[in-house]
Amino acid sequence: MFLIKESSMLSFLKPDEIARTGSLVIFDERKRAVTSYKGASPIREEELIPLLDAAGGMFSITKLAGDNYFVSRLKSEQTGWTYVQVTPVSDVMKPIDTVVSRWMRTLFFILILGSAVIYLVLRYNYQPIKKLAQLAEHHLGKTLSMRNELEAVRTLIDRMMLSNRELGEKWEHNRSALQEHLLLSLLKGEVETPGQLSERGREIGFEFGYPAYAVFVAEGAGTDQETKRLVTEAAAGRSKDGITVYGKESIENDRMIFLLSTNFTEEELSVWLEEWHGGVYRECGIKLTCGVGQLHRELKKIGLSFIEASTAVDYKLIKGTGRIIPFREVAPDHASALYDSNHNMENLSYWFREGKTQQIADTLAHFAHTIQKGGTTLFVARRLCFDILHTVLKTMEEMKSEFPGITERLPDVMTLMRFHTVEELVELVSKACIDVCQAMESHKEDPAESLAEAMTGYLREHIGDCHFSVQTMADHFSLSASYVSRFFKEHTGLTISDYMHSLRLNNAKRSLRDSNSPVKDIVQQIGYFDASSFIRKFKSEVGLTPGEYRKMLRKQQTEAKETG
Repeated sequence: MFLIKESSMLSFLKPDEIARTGSLVIFDERKRAVTSYKGASPIREEELIPLLDAAGGMFSITKLAGDNYFVSRLKSEQTGWTYVQVTPVSDVMKPIDTVVSRWMRTLFFILILGSAVIYLVLRYNYQPIKKLAQLAEHHLGKTLSMRNELEAVRTLIDRMMLSNRELGEKWEHNRSALQEHLLLSLLKGEVETPGQLSERGREIGFEFGYPAYAVFVAEGAGTDQETKRLVTEAAAGRSKDGITVYGKESIENDRMIFLLSTNFTEEELSVWLEEWHGGVYRECGIKLTCGVGQLHRELKKIGLSFIEASTAVDYKLIKGTGRIIPFREVAPDHASALYDSNHNMENLSYWFREGKTQQIADTLAHFAHTIQKGGTTLFVARRLCFDILHTVLKTMEEMKSEFPGITERLPDVMTLMRFHTVEELVELVSKACIDVCQAMESHKEDPAESLAEAMTGYLREHIGDCHFSVQTMADHFSLSASYVSRFFKEHTGLTISDYMHSLRLNNAKRSLRDSNSPVKDIVQQIGYFDASSFIRKFKSEVGLTPGEYRKMLRKQQTEAKETG
């Protein structure tokens, strides 16, 4: 026999883990209750005895005292005791229900928090859409409902895409016209430097970056517009490292003009032209006659290369059609007729600035006489006319702020090629130049006097400038130094240096009279570096040194006061 404390037995059974409404009873082999734990359950031990022999497994659900209970039975094989635990079914599911309830509350809290976060994020991200919708309303010119905001944005984007597409199509359509105008400006000599060309051609993707320039003219009888397009594309398509080619329309139906920029030598360019010439024949079945102008290193001479190319192609009757004719092959025919006209061109530029119609007419008459006296070829006449027009254009460019748009009266280099007699050519250019000069006269209001006053004012302002020079003065007025010197002498009777020296001398006299400044300081104030040089000039003009001159003035002032 063993004696076990009931408290120890109950401690072993861990009643704290049994639901308060459940019961636990231990029966011995004779179905007597050994010990028990009863919570709030109304079940008695006697009601549990029938369960000891009940069929079924270890666990079952039985109705006791009107409620369903979960019954667990366990019989010990050593002692024969049976352990019976009954728990209301509702209490068994209570922990699960609690967990589910807590989980549902947590899920609900997460949903609420998530919804709030999503709302805030959507509200924040909605602001750009709202602004975009307002922009759409502004551009569409109508008020939209809140439901149509995204539709308004989509409509605006569609309209923008359509507008961009139309703009792109217009740009592509107009780019060729802009390029055509730029190429004409090149031939006319209106673009003189690569920097000017780069600035004007940047927006249309025009590249002409190699250091040598030339023009070749292609001629083929019966070439239609489609054939011209194919020939032009064939030339442009052969642009590669070392050469860039652009095609331009000609006023003559059977001719095409090509301008090129390259770093090729004459021999390399000849090889490239032969390859292109042969490719055109193979692809288009046309045997073109090509005149090639000489390579020039100055961009402003590309118009001269055009005249050379046009002259070369005119030699097809002598050299034969369907071949390439470089100008250097025909140049000896014109070399004897060329002469230096630089001095006369400088005079022409000067007379234009002055608006001297009679002197311009005399200069042009001199050119005409030189051309018409005999031995002058049409090429030389065209070249001389080109030089005249280029001189006038350059002069007008420097005066464009005063006479905007007046150069439109001048013929361009393309027009020069339409004339085939020297007389017609000279008459055209002379008349155009006289018209321009007369138009300038009608716009002027005493320009010579106003310019002379501006120049003397400039000299007075820069009397103390040690770095003054005729060139800096010419740059200020956007004129050449030779023109400024000549103009100033004609309108004042003095050279610029004499006039400046006179101003400085008078200023020095005034300072010697009215101030006590040392002579060295006065010399620096009037723009001289070397005091001894100024003292010599001063004595040469006045007969006294600056110091002696000051003493003389002081003595005169003292005597005047004593006499008074």
